[in-house]
Amino acid sequence: MIIYNTGETALQQYNGGWTTITPAPSVTSTSGTINEDTNATITVNGAQFVSGMTIKLVVASSGADIVGHTALSYTLVSASQITVTVPSATTALTPGLVVQIQVIKSGLAANSGSLTVSEDPNWTTAAGTLATVSDALGVGQTVGTLVAAAGAGGGTLVYSSDDSTFDTSYFVLNSSTGVVTTHASTAIAALASSGNYTESFNANAAISGDATKNTVRAFNIIVRKDPTGGAITTSADGNYRIHTFYNAGNGSATNVFTTSIAYEIDFLIVGGGGSGAAGNGGCGGGGAGGFRQITITPVVGSYTIVIGAGGTSVASSGTNGNTGGASTAFGYSAAGGGYGAGWGNQQGGSGGSGGGGGGSTGTGGAGNTPSTSPVQGYAGGNGRTSSLPYSGGGGGGAGEVGQTAPTDELAAGGDGLASVYSGSSVFYAGGGGAGTEAYATSTNNGGNGGGGQGGRTSYVGVAGTPNTGGGGGGGGYHFAYMASGAGGTGIVIVRYAA
Repeated sequence: MIIYNTGETALQQYNGGWTTITPAPSVTSTSGTINEDTNATITVNGAQFVSGMTIKLVVASSGADIVGHTALSYTLVSASQITVTVPSATTALTPGLVVQIQVIKSGLAANSGSLTVSEDPNWTTAAGTLATVSDALGVGQTVGTLVAAAGAGGGTLVYSSDDSTFDTSYFVLNSSTGVVTTHASTAIAALASSGNYTESFNANAAISGDATKNTVRAFNIIVRKDPTGGAITTSADGNYRIHTFYNAGNGSATNVFTTSIAYEIDFLIVGGGGSGAAGNGGCGGGGAGGFRQITITPVVGSYTIVIGAGGTSVASSGTNGNTGGASTAFGYSAAGGGYGAGWGNQQGGSGGSGGGGGGSTGTGGAGNTPSTSPVQGYAGGNGRTSSLPYSGGGGGGAGEVGQTAPTDELAAGGDGLASVYSGSSVFYAGGGGAGTEAYATSTNNGGNGGGGQGGRTSYVGVAGTPNTGGGGGGGGYHFAYMASGAGGTGIVIVRYAA
């Protein structure tokens, strides 16, 4: 027999004596989010809640218990509400798992509606170095971008940093985009005043409005103390920082390259070009300065960079030109170009590339002097040995021997070589063209890479192009002795990864 006892306000059953029938609990709603690795508090609303109940998580599809969640702690707020604590850091709770809260009272169970275990945002950006930037990076410039994905359940990502580790005086993190920039008004150069600087910080990717969905990852930004010296540029593709050292005048020029970090560098070194000989019959063109490209890792310190001057022009009849000056950097040297030889049996000067021989039977000067590997230049061409018009030999270039003039033609300077170290492909170290007398019928060209054109009849030789190490052209002759062209000044270009 079952009765409702108004005095006890409970159902009772007679089984040799009256016992109270425990009312079953019921669950009407829940609020809160269960997260994969964060302690969560879930509010459960219903009826007939009491102390001493068993609360657990079960798989919604099967009712199976979830390991580690079969005896959850709870707080009895009232007979119609409890708050349940779901602990974090259990491997049994995987993102996307659909679960239910089960309330058990005196063997009677009630399940909540389904809850999906939420996932924290997942970092796409690897931990560690976010970016390495130059200390010369300006204000308000992009450093790098932090990227994360929202994970199961989606939501709007919000990025933040640990202000105790992230120096907001120099860097700014955009909370919506994850882009890190330099501060709008404070230069980062001060950070690397004594060497490379590392800014370490913790970044948090979170879902807006849900404190349980967040992931922290450690990053750093390296502010690199870049070398100084010369004219500093960056290649168009942004891959290289470039230091260019020039000789501003036609004398020796000294510069200093200073590095506080041992970088691997590539550098081009070109000696000054030799000048051509002065006109009288046929005059040799000046040899190009030596051309060398080298890769090293210099130790920390300051390095003197010397840029070779071009050989100076000469004007007296049949006078030999002048040898160019050597360029030196990091203990390496590119020789100056050899001088062009005057009329007669005079031999061109030796050097990085040799000067052209004098008209008649003059021989070209030797290139690659002193010897380097790969070769820094080639020999000058020989002067014409018979028939008019008399012509000297073309100056040697970094890429080929200076020309020996064929009959009725003028000897051209040897072509130089191209280098991309300036940020684009540029030819350097072309030999100077030979000079000739009035009977010549063709134009005389300097070698590709700054070689000066030789003089024809009453024209002076053209100077080698500055900052290329091009040889100067030989002077012309037409009842007057024309001056030769001076050699072009050398150059040193240093580049390293930006």
